[in-house]
Amino acid sequence: MHAVATRARPPLAFWNGTATDLAVAASEEHDGHMLARAVNHVSFPIRDLERSLAFYRDFLGLETIERPNFGFGGAWLGAGNAQIHLIVTPDGMEVDRPPPSLTPIASHLAFTIDDYAATLARARAHGLEVLETSPSAGQMWVRDPDGHVIELIAANARR
Repeated sequence: MHAVATRARPPLAFWNGTATDLAVAASEEHDGHMLARAVNHVSFPIRDLERSLAFYRDFLGLETIERPNFGFGGAWLGAGNAQIHLIVTPDGMEVDRPPPSLTPIASHLAFTIDDYAATLARARAHGLEVLETSPSAGQMWVRDPDGHVIELIAANARR
């Protein structure tokens, strides 16, 4: 049996080496146990709760769920085993800057859909700008009222 040489390095939280060094360090520390078990929630800063609910609840069909009173406006919605948290941002506070145009390379959240054609028709009926691929690719992107990019992807789409 040969000894494997490892170099001393600080904990990852304090790592200031190169990206390659970081990848090596991370792989050496990974013990095969998945620490992050599932997505719990995704939060979006919003300006107008009713407009956002019209998108997430009325267009996407998510159900509102109970939310504690945090002393600021917002809503929680259920999306499968995860939640969407809408947080009303106070005037003058900048917390997120969505892209200036609809693009799939922006940070985005993807929801699985059952029917590409029906979803596309519904998006158009709601007056949403849609960046679409094709029914065989099964992906399209829209933006919520605050400009956050949302991907809608068919359950049977190629991955």
